[in-house]
Amino acid sequence: MAQVPHGKGHGGWNHKTAKRSEAANPPGGAADGLGHSLRHYTAKDGLASSLILAIHVDHAGTVWVGTSAGLDRLRDLAELGTTSGIAISDFALDRQSRWREAIASIFDDPDFTPYLRSIRRIAVTYATHDETGSPGSTNVVKPVYHVAWIASCLGLRVVKPLHPVAAPAGAAKRKAAKPQLARGLAAQLSDGRGDVAVVVRPVTSPAPAGTTLRVELLAERRSSELRADVTAEQDVVRVRVWQDGVEALDRSFNAARRTDVDLLAQAIEASGRNRIAAKALAAAAALVGPPDDAA
Repeated sequence: MAQVPHGKGHGGWNHKTAKRSEAANPPGGAADGLGHSLRHYTAKDGLASSLILAIHVDHAGTVWVGTSAGLDRLRDLAELGTTSGIAISDFALDRQSRWREAIASIFDDPDFTPYLRSIRRIAVTYATHDETGSPGSTNVVKPVYHVAWIASCLGLRVVKPLHPVAAPAGAAKRKAAKPQLARGLAAQLSDGRGDVAVVVRPVTSPAPAGTTLRVELLAERRSSELRADVTAEQDVVRVRVWQDGVEALDRSFNAARRTDVDLLAQAIEASGRNRIAAKALAAAAALVGPPDDAA
């Protein structure tokens, strides 16, 4: 959420002009027919994005705006952690500890360990409530953190930051009974020996928007292939692995989803900088890429 950066009143609203007449509307504004002046705020006024997803007015009258540019804040957090030395805790990242433990457990198995340095594809599926699933309609910080953690652990370098996946040729010409779900975001990483494809894709689901539903890994080593699939529910994480098309592992862990109270207690008790979190945050910022005006 970002505070509306305009004017001198609470949260950017100048209360002295909040009820101007229609003839006294500010530049770029309009009237609602009830004597209230309306003003359009965009990225030019300092918002992270012109696409507004939520607005909240707190008890002090401050206006907070939630935009589609949640990913942009990963850059800000990474820079703050690097330049200030402040220990930063992001609940979205901390909450994924059960996913990380499940993924790490795959490669603890001696039969699968050799594949760890041969991952060639990372796919993360997340929930959306938007029938189009278009970029900006859902905050994808959580699924991006999964990719960032894996990339930071394996020392993967970002070759091409996240970008919208183009629809197949001719898709726009086909008539459909309902809007076509977007194909999500893609990125390209490298381990120095080969490329690692990244896909972050939406699926309509009743789960909270932005929630990770599935993490899939594909590794290729010599003439052998390993595919891993990790899913999670409220209290259980399930791991399935196929080696050369044959199921080699199907295991479930009892791991309850951590509450905000648990995460807050951990952040308060923790001392010093969490190097794993810092590296994951830096990798997430690299995945997001530079701001549009700096690209």
